[in-house]
Amino acid sequence: MELSVNPTAFQIKPDLDNIIHTENVKKVIQKVLSETLSDKTYSTGKAKLWTKFIADEINKSLKDSLRYKHVVQVVITQKLGQGFKFTARCRWDSECDRHTTDSFTNDTLTCIVTVFSVYLY
Repeated sequence: MELSVNPTAFQIKPDLDNIIHTENVKKVIQKVLSETLSDKTYSTGKAKLWTKFIADEINKSLKDSLRYKHVVQVVITQKLGQGFKFTARCRWDSECDRHTTDSFTNDTLTCIVTVFSVYLY
């Protein structure tokens, strides 16, 4: 009696077809940012609510990504002519994990969103 083994049953890393595409994530970020912030004026109290709403909406939109966990980081700052530097670090598998960053700006605020897409083994 011979046992047949499915070669994909023990696959640890995703196929190239299943690796998340950053262009698709960027489109989701841009859509949520423009729908949420296009007509807004900076307010300290509202910025806190907007950051949570933006992160939740992006997470919901990306929820169906096969075997990926998304960590969404949102920063909203008042635009007063000052400089702004933003950095993030993450330890991951560079073959299948990805990150995507996009920003939105208007006359009163700047918003930077980074999505870390981490493959679940």
